[in-house]
Amino acid sequence: ALQIYKECVEPVLEACSISVALYLTTHEGHASKLARALDVGTTDGIVCVSGDGLVNEVLNGLLLSENGEAKVRRLPIGVIPAGSGNALAKSLSDLAGDNCNATEATVAIVRGFTHSLDVMTVKQGPHVVQHGLVSLQWGIVADVDIQSEHLRWLGGARFTVQALLNILRLKRYPGRLMWLPETSTCKPPKVDLNGSIHVEISDGPASGTGHLLDKSAASQTLCDVEGKEGWQVMDGVFVGVWGVNIRWAAEDMKPAPKAELDDGCIDLVVMRDSPRWKVLQMLLGVEDGSHIGKNVCEYHKARAFRLEPYPEGDCGKNSYLVIDGELIARGPNIEDGIPCKRIPFEYAPVDVTINQGRARVFCSDLVPGAVALQDD
Repeated sequence: ALQIYKECVEPVLEACSISVALYLTTHEGHASKLARALDVGTTDGIVCVSGDGLVNEVLNGLLLSENGEAKVRRLPIGVIPAGSGNALAKSLSDLAGDNCNATEATVAIVRGFTHSLDVMTVKQGPHVVQHGLVSLQWGIVADVDIQSEHLRWLGGARFTVQALLNILRLKRYPGRLMWLPETSTCKPPKVDLNGSIHVEISDGPASGTGHLLDKSAASQTLCDVEGKEGWQVMDGVFVGVWGVNIRWAAEDMKPAPKAELDDGCIDLVVMRDSPRWKVLQMLLGVEDGSHIGKNVCEYHKARAFRLEPYPEGDCGKNSYLVIDGELIARGPNIEDGIPCKRIPFEYAPVDVTINQGRARVFCSDLVPGAVALQDD
């Protein structure tokens, strides 16, 4: 990342006479700490020369700080692609018709245009909350992400190599998925960025009335809406579930071609129990988004969803929950050498909601809906 900054980013910043404070992160959580301590009054934006994981740290650091929600709205986040996935950078460059590289990303940022971006909020129990901008993964996609860490030297090819290995030893993952479709007439949950959930439930299609489940923090979960009108439920065995916030999940993976930056929806890509050839066909199609409509997966636009991974069975003991490429939960008895203190969630149900347009990101002025920073 430092080499990319010196060769591609710094010359552009100097040519444009842009003043910067440069910080080199040295350990996990360092970027989050820096973001929490940031002086909003003297800063116009934050730019990460990194992959998506560091951007996730910055986002969560801002939101965990005092007046965090106001900070996220006030400070645009920019990203210069320097990771193995670069999902956010690819999604933004693709919308502008640009190449996904450090130089073009830097030029786009210094021009000073931004766009609103949805923020995913993942909640478990009363206090455990994590936010994300890219995706939540469970099943084969999460396993590939985490188990390919030792192949980072391959760059983006690490995912392809690990995916082929995982297809050969294909596992199934028992669980349940519940979601509120985009087309539902039910109002989506209102979620504060601190994780408080407020769900309005219709008393019936004829009544036109509703009430708020404004429950204590200890009992606020999306299971309160189970069985209510408009919510869909899928129970059984899965190969994987992918809740995606933007179109690209890596520079060569486009799982959500219908996603928009601030549409208030999560795009769900769901693979039920499938044979190996179908899983391979899906993963090949995801490179350009052509997996949609090929009967190899289900695709739903949702305004919220609840994922309940079941730990029983051999397959349930070997899966993960991953947000923006970062591990947040793992099945019981997995021996992968990752310290438990680094894993904030239990391998248990999680609620995922969307906060429409809560964040802002630097982007090219060619991205539809982009606005100049001084007008933002």
